[in-house]
Amino acid sequence: MITIDYEKCTRCNICAGYCPGGIIAEGPEINKDIHCRCVNCGHCFMACPAGAISLKGFDDVSVPPYSKDIPVLPEAMETLLRRRRSIRHYRPEPVSREHLERIVAAASLVPTAHNWRAFKAYVCTDRAVISEVRDKITRHCAGLLDVLKKPVKNMPDAMRQELVFAFDHLVVNPPEGRDSLFWNAPALLVYTTRNPHPLCVGDAWTASFAGALYAETLGVGTCYNGFLIMSLNEEPAIKPLLKIPDNELVVAGFTLGYQDEEHFRYPPRRPMPTVWI
Repeated sequence: MITIDYEKCTRCNICAGYCPGGIIAEGPEINKDIHCRCVNCGHCFMACPAGAISLKGFDDVSVPPYSKDIPVLPEAMETLLRRRRSIRHYRPEPVSREHLERIVAAASLVPTAHNWRAFKAYVCTDRAVISEVRDKITRHCAGLLDVLKKPVKNMPDAMRQELVFAFDHLVVNPPEGRDSLFWNAPALLVYTTRNPHPLCVGDAWTASFAGALYAETLGVGTCYNGFLIMSLNEEPAIKPLLKIPDNELVVAGFTLGYQDEEHFRYPPRRPMPTVWI
């Protein structure tokens, strides 16, 4: 929902041209019949030279001055994408509260469908809680492992055997002295959505990747953890440990900490198959 301050408005009508839903007509005037269909995309707000447009519900959100300069060169962005790795060796010290807050803040900047912002972050730095989460995930995966040791209907045997290996060697029976689930990470970061609509799930996942990429700039390593996501959604006893309500869907989960790995080259990655029409 939008409002126009006509004392500031210069009647340039740029906002009308930018509004994808036709909520703003020439004048400019707000079309009251369809104003309720406004998706809060913010295009009119961004494009108004006079700053005459406000978005209802975002009055308390601080917006820094806009910069027309592209802040990251293409080559630098490509290098950042290439160097991002799943980190499984962390230094023992805790991740600073400032760095954790900046990672979540960066994740919050992604655009979302209807500007819903239907995602939420949960940050855990309590090692006792992390240990309890690890124990409960281990027990949950042990139960799944027992099921997977026998043929499963509609599951290819090769896939079943791969899952047996993953559950057995990485979670239930890792090498002695090794934490192959969380890798002794000093923090967990989980993203959820209140709405299981595919758009909201996609928004939460996009936010999680933005946070993981931004973490690279702070020297904080992250590792996407499918066991954590799966177990939180399947085992009701685990969500309360991270204060996640039962009605929220866990979309992404990461271990994170200051990187204790030294790399010397980029990993090989095949180009994405592309169809040009």
